[in-house]
Amino acid sequence: MTIAQYAADLAQQFINPDSTYWSDLRKKYGKTKEGWAKQYRYSERCHAFPYPKTLWDINCGHCETFCDLLTQKFPGGEEIWLDDLFLNDPSTQPKGFSKWSKEKQDKWVQEVETPSHCVYLYQGKFHDAQNPEGVETWTDLEVMRNRNKTRDQWLWETRTQAFEKAVLAALPSGGAAQFEIYTDQELELSDIKAEAPGNGWNRRTRRHHPARRPTPDPAHGHPGRKPPIR
Repeated sequence: MTIAQYAADLAQQFINPDSTYWSDLRKKYGKTKEGWAKQYRYSERCHAFPYPKTLWDINCGHCETFCDLLTQKFPGGEEIWLDDLFLNDPSTQPKGFSKWSKEKQDKWVQEVETPSHCVYLYQGKFHDAQNPEGVETWTDLEVMRNRNKTRDQWLWETRTQAFEKAVLAALPSGGAAQFEIYTDQELELSDIKAEAPGNGWNRRTRRHHPARRPTPDPAHGHPGRKPPIR
């Protein structure tokens, strides 16, 4: 088994509360959250404790434990925190940073929001739950590409991509589809409409923002609907 296969399988075990991984830990730590909090290493930033629900959640609270398991299975690599890379890489530093005074540099280091995330560098590639196959450049990691997005924004984009992929897979060979995305500014209601006129096929999916339901807006003739984003 390669590290990419192992990391992908491990990620699926992390997001499945009934997996062998969590079953073994329940036997070890018990079933109460209090018992887990004292023994299981996790971050206070966890969106779901102790069980992560998505790959995002693994990378936001369980990343160090995930890397520890990769290290145990594939020794010889190095666990690296992106904070250090971010602060010392010229590509992520402000323009002219090297010419700043030490006082100004130190102030930036203290104030900038760094990607506090642990990854496993193995045979020249950075691995984590969202990039099990690894990437050669750390700035290509999903956590870096999405560092300015919220969890809900990432979930919406991920589900949208999965929907479009499923639509295209369902079409006859060579079939084409047109996608329209309707969303309000706060993602209270989002619609995706897919049409393939040449094949006489169309489909729509609707997803509500998990935090709240949409407020009817008679002006648009549909709850929360805004013009399509092209």
